Amino acid sequence: MNLEDCKKCRHHIELRSYQVLCNYGGSLSSMATMQDEKTGEYRVLACPLYLKGK
Repeated sequence: MNLEDCKKCRHHIELRSYQVLCNYGGSLSSMATMQDEKTGEYRVLACPLYLKGK
């Protein structure tokens, strides 16, 4: 998931030091982000919505 979509998600809490804080499933989780070398866009690694298949 790209970072901009993550920020719009109802589970998103905040971005802190390139770590996304998420409340998916009712518990606080932290996911790393990475920058796509080709587009420069930031992506969230291991987003639970994408791992579950939305």
